[in-house]
Amino acid sequence: MWPAQLSADAARRNVTAERRVDSTMSLRLKANPAYWRALNRSWRLCSLHDRLLTRAARVPPTGLPLDVEAELRDDLEKDTQALEVFLGRKLTEWERSSPRAG
Repeated sequence: MWPAQLSADAARRNVTAERRVDSTMSLRLKANPAYWRALNRSWRLCSLHDRLLTRAARVPPTGLPLDVEAELRDDLEKDTQALEVFLGRKLTEWERSSPRAG
């Protein structure tokens, strides 16, 4: 069940990362029907408006739940060992590296 959850979380994070947040001035201008119509008709005005009166939304970094991460590590352990044998070297960058680790 958790793979579906992971893909849904990734999709939501990717969409949110591109979201912009309106400033107070932006909201006031958009409340004016004439400005709103002009904004929707002109890509130049829309681009200028976005650059000057909006900012990128702050998206907190998300990680895997600890139990899911542990399960993935267990599931991939044999595959990682087989890949190391195939390559003839240890994958130290991969080896249990985690942003949560020390």
